Amino acid sequence: MKTNRFFIHKASATNTDQRVHKAGCPKMPLEKHRVFLGGFNSTRAAINEAKESYPDAKGCEICLNSFEIEKDSLS
Repeated sequence: MKTNRFFIHKASATNTDQRVHKAGCPKMPLEKHRVFLGGFNSTRAAINEAKESYPDAKGCEICLNSFEIEKDSLS
């Protein structure tokens, strides 16, 4: 199974939208605004890791669509 690299958009005083992105996402934040989460085999695993430090983390609506997240949770 292929491992994908995932990042989270860090929250700031003006941006509380903490989204998890897969490498290559067109909505990937600038490097100074993101944290590397690691390599994961599933979207769900990446989001769970993000929630350890960012409890309100959600998947990006572009690169991590709800179908992909749902599929991962069934595996």
